[in-house]
Amino acid sequence: MEFAYYVLLFALGMALGSFINVLSLRYNPERNVFNRECIRGRSKCDACGRVLKWHELMPILSFCIQGGRCKTCRASLTLQYPIIEAVSGLVVAGIPWFLNYTWGFSQKTFLLLEAPWWHYILILLWIAVFLVFLLITLIDLKHFLIPDELTTILGVLGIFITAILSLYRSSLPIFSASFLKNYGAIGSLDSVVINHVIGSVVVGALFWMLHVVTKGRGMGFGDVKLAFVLGLIFGWPDSLIGTLLSFVIGGVWGTYLLLSKRKKMKDRVPFGPIMIAGYATLFFFGFTIVKAYFNLLGLR
Repeated sequence: MEFAYYVLLFALGMALGSFINVLSLRYNPERNVFNRECIRGRSKCDACGRVLKWHELMPILSFCIQGGRCKTCRASLTLQYPIIEAVSGLVVAGIPWFLNYTWGFSQKTFLLLEAPWWHYILILLWIAVFLVFLLITLIDLKHFLIPDELTTILGVLGIFITAILSLYRSSLPIFSASFLKNYGAIGSLDSVVINHVIGSVVVGALFWMLHVVTKGRGMGFGDVKLAFVLGLIFGWPDSLIGTLLSFVIGGVWGTYLLLSKRKKMKDRVPFGPIMIAGYATLFFFGFTIVKAYFNLLGLR
């Protein structure tokens, strides 16, 4: 039964991923992400302009049946469609499972709607955060910018996450306010709100200084605003680890691009997706990584 419920969540996530694809592909930097032109209107083939029928819009399945091509003109369809639909499905199904497992909540209790109401709200907030992450990643990779409206949405989500964690922290297992678990107690204060404010200020200030020092060439101001909201969402000291992971991932990715000659030293590389990758890694593997590091040092 649990498997069937999570399959349904995955299917819902794929549908949301299809909508994210539409928003990213129709996005115009001169307009709002959610303007009418992005949201309304039938989907068409980018090559021949034919309006697609409902059975050609089924997430992943239609792409596979059609062999990744338009039925009419046989033009190749971008792999972005099935990849984002699959990732979105994993987000909607995987985050509830992961958070229930992390916090020690019963999967059965969750699926039978018998968990506390705030537990569902918190899970929905985290799902929303990761779906916005997906949209920011697609837009930044294509246009080298992070829309302010998406950063604002993340900020609002961060405020609600902070508020719920602060109000119901006593109902969660010990150290559950941090994705570093017991290691999150190192350098943090007893107040969830203060920790999240500190995370926002410290990480935001760090990226602002990088923006100033590089005169915007090494770090765009959109990245600075994203850093502020990421610090707010994840709090302190989680945001410190998320930032470190971002720079590690960025260094590895940059080295690969240079060695493979896909980029030159002066070429632009959007840092927003790299930051998101770092914080996503913190979300799912932060505790495991920090624990392995301390074990390597002979500490427990």
